[in-house]
Amino acid sequence: MRIPAIRPGFLAIVVLVGCARPAHLATNPSPARPSTPFSAGTILSMRAVATPAGSAPWRAALLAAASGGSDGSTSPALLTEFIVRADDGATLSIVQSNKLDLHTGDRVVIRYEPTVQLVRPD
Repeated sequence: MRIPAIRPGFLAIVVLVGCARPAHLATNPSPARPSTPFSAGTILSMRAVATPAGSAPWRAALLAAASGGSDGSTSPALLTEFIVRADDGATLSIVQSNKLDLHTGDRVVIRYEPTVQLVRPD
């Protein structure tokens, strides 16, 4: 069985087409940060999440920071994932502790700095 030789021009076209970025990926997929450091929204749903017991130290540190601090224990951190509909129509997933005793349907302020977190309106 004889394999035909690939012509260099054809090979160059195939390589260039394979490297082309699809049109639906050409735009930046990450949402732009709002121009103000906060916005308002409503909690649509929430669920408890826990840090897996065998998590890497960096992951545990990130989750402890998301929960608003760490007590230094090695037990899994109990956090809550909040699904929030911002007033501008965006749907956000925010993981943090529920020290504020937030509930589904509550109005909240979404603070973007220094990290994204939910706070009660004043």
